[in-house]
Amino acid sequence: MTGITSSLKRCCLFFLLLETFAFYLHGATLVVPSPPASIQTVINTAVAGDVVQLSSGTYVEEIYINKNITLQGNGIGVSIIQCPTTPNPLTNSFVFTPTGATYHPFVMVENATNVVIQNLTVDGNSQSSNFLSYRLEGIGYHNAGGTVQNVRVTNVQDSSPGGATQHGFAIAGAVDNGTTYTINVLSNTVDNFQKAGIDMRGATLVANITNNIVTGETPPSTANANGIVVHFGAQVTIDSNTVNHLLSTVSGNDAVSILLNNAGANCSVTNNTTNNSDIGIYSNNLSANLVISGNTVSNNTDVGIYVQDTNGLTTLQDNIMTDNTNANMFLVNLVSNVAFQLGNNQFNGSIAGLVVQGSGLTGPIVTMNADSFIGSQTYYIQEISAPNDIWPSTSNVSFDGLVSGSITFAQYTAIRTKILDQRSPVADPSLGLVLDFIISPPASFEGHTKRIGCCCNLWATWEPSPAPNVRYYRIYNGTELIKSVPAWAPRVFLRICTDSDTLCQYSITAVDAAQVESAHTPITITSDPGDNCGCTPQ
Repeated sequence: MTGITSSLKRCCLFFLLLETFAFYLHGATLVVPSPPASIQTVINTAVAGDVVQLSSGTYVEEIYINKNITLQGNGIGVSIIQCPTTPNPLTNSFVFTPTGATYHPFVMVENATNVVIQNLTVDGNSQSSNFLSYRLEGIGYHNAGGTVQNVRVTNVQDSSPGGATQHGFAIAGAVDNGTTYTINVLSNTVDNFQKAGIDMRGATLVANITNNIVTGETPPSTANANGIVVHFGAQVTIDSNTVNHLLSTVSGNDAVSILLNNAGANCSVTNNTTNNSDIGIYSNNLSANLVISGNTVSNNTDVGIYVQDTNGLTTLQDNIMTDNTNANMFLVNLVSNVAFQLGNNQFNGSIAGLVVQGSGLTGPIVTMNADSFIGSQTYYIQEISAPNDIWPSTSNVSFDGLVSGSITFAQYTAIRTKILDQRSPVADPSLGLVLDFIISPPASFEGHTKRIGCCCNLWATWEPSPAPNVRYYRIYNGTELIKSVPAWAPRVFLRICTDSDTLCQYSITAVDAAQVESAHTPITITSDPGDNCGCTPQ
């Protein structure tokens, strides 16, 4: 009997240890009583792995977290953390080293790697003016990582609408200690902010910003607010967000839905919807390689998608851009020749579909494939001091439904009238857009005649077509095909005993591999004095 009792005791002790170990792995759930109970008091007692569970109600306090815990509410609008009016300024603060500016998050996370904040509301209580230039933040991660999920962050501003002072950041992440942190911003609602809805900064910060709804104020904040902002080298994935109504109140300024300014390498902006802002998506001086894909960008007052000076390849594909007032897409490189690879984008309406700008000596190198221009655009493509050719696909790029191989030369000419070339310093006809919808004709066809005995002899040459896909040239006398010359062969045509009455009817065309033939380039003839070959010099 004693042996059985000892075995039972050992068994019970084993399960007690196992339960304790499981508790240590998963952490405890610590419930914060209803307000006016203190969230911070419970956080102070928590250890890594614990869940701090808020009750229903509005907690008016600032929160500081420096351990890997979960701060969890009962739902948006049910559990609320509200910014207090005192102390002034808030106790929570950090200095962002690259700028020296001080920030005050009233929900602050610092020196932890995995803090989760979810299922609650964070209300700034319109207290930004209470902290002057100290830059109030709603949720602020400083040298920390984790996840903000299913949270509404609102009223991080002076008043409604927000004032002109450059503070009021709803959700922010800042890293300045050289350590790599990851912040996930998932399925949140952000509104009534003064300067930025979601702001990520720091060269060792990796951020995943997914499935959020970010809405600017109506009427707009006078601080020139932006929706999602990435800068100081942060590397981001921005996917499936809806960002709307970011408008500037200052003439000449633009507010932006998704702004990347000096962001890190290999960022992606995919599957987002943005409309009714000044600019939909803006990237400037990204450190290396950028993908902008699958976005729906419409009804912005200036530009749909603007990209300048990516230090690497910019891939722009599967974007639908509609009625962005001045341009659907604007690509700029002023100090280098940088590649932009376009594919399957839709340019619908607006003054200009695609604008490409360079310095006159350098500029964007643009390729296009399966892109389409639809609607009442003044210009399909506008080039400003852009020295590099744009090469659309010969078979897929379309302008109001007109596609390679199925258009007349008159239709080609109509398309060309909606291409505006503003090249500098020299308007070189070989530069700018190269349209291969029908193959470009040879640049010139010049002949020289000389009478030998009773016969007029013609010797001719030509400057080639600028198109890249010429396979051979056809020489005609009137409608009669006289000769085909391979594109690789010497560009020389000799005709002996030519009928003097038909000399001026000679012309030449260029032909591609699909047997698409260009318009005719007529011959220009010069004759030796007195040869009497019957053709007036052209």
